[in-house]
Amino acid sequence: MSELTIGEICEFLLPGVSTPGSTDYLDWPPDIYAVCISLARFLSAYRTWTEKSAKDIYGDVDINELAYAWRNYASKVEEHRRLKRAKPRGRLSQPPGLVRESWDCILKRLNDPIGIARKDLNLIYSVLRLISLADIVAKDLGYSAKTSRGMFELQADMLLFDTSTLCYRVHPDRARVLPKSHAPKTGLNVRSLTHNLSVCSAGDVNAVWNRAPEPRKETFSLLLAPWPLTIDASQFQAGEDSQILPSQFGLVDFRHRHAAVSVVEWLHTICQNARKIGQQIDMIVFPEVALSMDEWTKVKYYRDRELPGAALLAGVIFRASNKKRSVRNELRFSYSNRVLLSELLPDIVQSKHHRWKLDESQIKTYSLGGTLATKKEWWENIEIPERDINFICLSPQLSICPLICEDLARQDPVAEIVRAIGPSLVIALLMDGPQLSDRWAARYATVLADDPGYSVLTFTSLGMIRRSTPPRDKKPSSGIGLWKDGFGAVNYLELEGSSQGILLNLQFKERKQWTADAREKEVFVPILVGVHQLEGPKVS
Repeated sequence: MSELTIGEICEFLLPGVSTPGSTDYLDWPPDIYAVCISLARFLSAYRTWTEKSAKDIYGDVDINELAYAWRNYASKVEEHRRLKRAKPRGRLSQPPGLVRESWDCILKRLNDPIGIARKDLNLIYSVLRLISLADIVAKDLGYSAKTSRGMFELQADMLLFDTSTLCYRVHPDRARVLPKSHAPKTGLNVRSLTHNLSVCSAGDVNAVWNRAPEPRKETFSLLLAPWPLTIDASQFQAGEDSQILPSQFGLVDFRHRHAAVSVVEWLHTICQNARKIGQQIDMIVFPEVALSMDEWTKVKYYRDRELPGAALLAGVIFRASNKKRSVRNELRFSYSNRVLLSELLPDIVQSKHHRWKLDESQIKTYSLGGTLATKKEWWENIEIPERDINFICLSPQLSICPLICEDLARQDPVAEIVRAIGPSLVIALLMDGPQLSDRWAARYATVLADDPGYSVLTFTSLGMIRRSTPPRDKKPSSGIGLWKDGFGAVNYLELEGSSQGILLNLQFKERKQWTADAREKEVFVPILVGVHQLEGPKVS
């Protein structure tokens, strides 16, 4: 069995890279980053920063100035490429010297096995230099909505939103390079090397970047709409026996039912009461399976008419066709009408990655014994389509990653991607009982808030809370949500009295973060600064 070589890693990402005399790859820094960060993993290159200083790696060079020159070169090359001209001549005819030297060092070692390469300090220094330089080049990519931008930024945007990667030549099936906002607060790994770039290995999950051209906001208000207010046991129905599952397992369907008041009427009252206390709404959030497709359409229409400045995120469940197991459990996001050409932007759709399994304990907790036998374990009867995970940049300070219930708890396959990109806020839509400190959602929210240090919101419906039977030694709770921010603050969001909704005021607190080579950057962490209880309509 032959040992993996430097060349095999490079060729996998950039086919043809070993062709003698080829320097075109240096025209696009994110491609070089994809190769070098992969090499850094195999070489454990990040460990070098525990023994060497920036002066050891970079010498006396001003790397910010060098990165600016590389970015300027990439812009000039792209400008000439679009005009179908030859490459620019003169001072900008080739990348900066240290960039070329570092890349040449890698190309000269393509035949070296990884075991030997790990001992080659010149190679490791070259890899680390190119990672840092490409990272500085990529500052603000994916986040900035500035209108005055160079050809490098414009081409990066086109790639990002057309192919969900910043790479020009590295195919998304091999690796995706995406923007990043948070580096790890503690520990040392490849994520510690960059502020602005992340890499997602090819796999069964597509990481998708979305950005709305919103300006910087000082505050942001989230309306938590814990619909439905009630859920009957009859809404959980045993499905037809599966032909592929063992006999001790069954399939369970969740079905919507007609409510005494429509979701639009209910939402209207909640929003009116928010206005009465002087609150604006920037985003409305519904929990998992809160809406049918018909209700989602009606809620969107209401939003467009009454709250055009609000984005909308909701859990939607519907039957896609008449086939068995064709139920789709997904989240849908709709931009606010403030977004330019919002009518042309389709819903962002993300399916649930893992089915819920109800065991005997949960059947008893939610009083479902009248419809589901406790001798079986019941799998949620939904489709598992191709897996996507969306990152939605709403402003330069706020990027959101929404998840559905089990996707928060199951580390595979999304946890590595979420940590790599480090959004500022993870929102987990749940079909769960009350959000308490000793329950599973709080534990997993804590893990994500601690590393790399963004904020996490978990949110469930009032209907599921009312179905939940607390242990004998605990009082019933109406905790619809839990907020934990990247500074460690925890807030349990409990409905008080006859309230049927909660409005959260967020602000953005700056925090310094450092890469392994001691490069500093200010990042924004959303923190909770206000909680408002909102009355709903009186429902008989």
